[in-house]
Amino acid sequence: MCEGGGPAAARRAAPRPAEGTAVDPIALEPVDEVVLTMLVDNSYDGQWDLPTLSRTALEAEGFSVVERRQPSLLLDGSVLITGEVDRTTDFERGLPHHETLCDGRWEPDPLVLDEQALVVLVRGRGLVVLVGCSHTGAVNAARHALRLTGTDRLHALLGGFHLTGPAFAPIIEPTVSAFAELAPDVLVPAHCTGWRAQQRFAAALPDAFVPNAVGTTYTFAAAPVG
Repeated sequence: MCEGGGPAAARRAAPRPAEGTAVDPIALEPVDEVVLTMLVDNSYDGQWDLPTLSRTALEAEGFSVVERRQPSLLLDGSVLITGEVDRTTDFERGLPHHETLCDGRWEPDPLVLDEQALVVLVRGRGLVVLVGCSHTGAVNAARHALRLTGTDRLHALLGGFHLTGPAFAPIIEPTVSAFAELAPDVLVPAHCTGWRAQQRFAAALPDAFVPNAVGTTYTFAAAPVG
């Protein structure tokens, strides 16, 4: 949520409850493992008591934090975490105005190198790749997952592709063309993809494109044997 450039922008963008209403905390079921595709600063203002996703804060809640540039496996090896994603396209160049807090100062961090993706191989179908906001580039993330696994089939890609706004308008077409070549069975460009890019995906990949909505559940099943 700090995509606009740090805490000041986050405070401007943070939602406010209507006067006289209450904001309820989000209730989550107990979990054994949590994957953070990207850390952001949640110190919006005193009105919002949001957790700080620092290593110290997470460990204080009982989590064992694993930080790796390299790929990792979770859930008995059934889920791959990509680690740092290789940048191989010539048009996906990160988030121009992104910043990171380093030694108490906000500094430019356009490549967002700590962002990663989740990957599952569905038998007989191919890879299902879940991205956060794709500051790495959605095409970079998909190609990286295929290289890591040695698989040549992208079954599905879900998440934000961050193609909204004037800065990203020029890369909508090369992104659409790249996914037309990858030919996924399911393509779910969510939230920060933007409506212009979603329209182009819908037109170019009508059989794969699925419009996303909050609360939607996706189930991917293995291909029948025999």
